[in-house]
Amino acid sequence: MDNIFLKNQAPETLDSFLSYSEGGRDNLDNTIPVMVYRMLEYSLKLELVNRLGKEEQVEIFRSARRMAGEYFAKHFLNLNQPLDTFVSHLQSTLEQF
Repeated sequence: MDNIFLKNQAPETLDSFLSYSEGGRDNLDNTIPVMVYRMLEYSLKLELVNRLGKEEQVEIFRSARRMAGEYFAKHFLNLNQPLDTFVSHLQSTLEQF
């Protein structure tokens, strides 16, 4: 059965989920404890294993990690610099997160 509320929505992208809105967290604190993210990640992992099997779950997580890495590189790193400068920039950028 089609969901009529989703019918005319644009396809979701990683950009649409990660775009920052100043007022987007009014109902939350500025931070969410790591435990909340861990509960979500591991509950999704277990649900995927239960529905699709371990091998498919691993492949899905591998694909998602690659997508996240490409997004991070595209939006947070300067990819047009010498390797030693890039590695230094990467290290300092990761320390900020």
